[in-house]
Amino acid sequence: MKTMKYLTLLLAVVAMGISLGSCGDDDDDKTADMATTIAGDYSGKLQVVGYTEMHQAYVTLTRRSETAVSLVMDCDEINFHSSPVILDITKNSSSYSLNSTSKAVNGSVVNGNLSIAFASNNDTYTFYGTK
Repeated sequence: MKTMKYLTLLLAVVAMGISLGSCGDDDDDKTADMATTIAGDYSGKLQVVGYTEMHQAYVTLTRRSETAVSLVMDCDEINFHSSPVILDITKNSSSYSLNSTSKAVNGSVVNGNLSIAFASNNDTYTFYGTK
């Protein structure tokens, strides 16, 4: 009888140990934060609003936090090189909106395509590029 009680108790302890071991956080959250998702180098065309010429330009988005990136743009054809601008990110279903609270810069990233509009000096620029 003692053996039966011992085996029953042993079975209960093993079952409880297995149950508690399976309650761990095993949810694999494979979604990276917004900034990591969109950070990278983008190549595309820069246009001065009001003109028809398109110029080859490059934008680098660098992660600053989960919800912010730093934007730097370079276009050798028109000798345009921007200072870093911090952009806040908000997610809208499958796209990301980019906005600056201190500069006139806004844009979006949709499926690896970056669209940016900004003002510098007396001109307004648009950039469209891909990662």
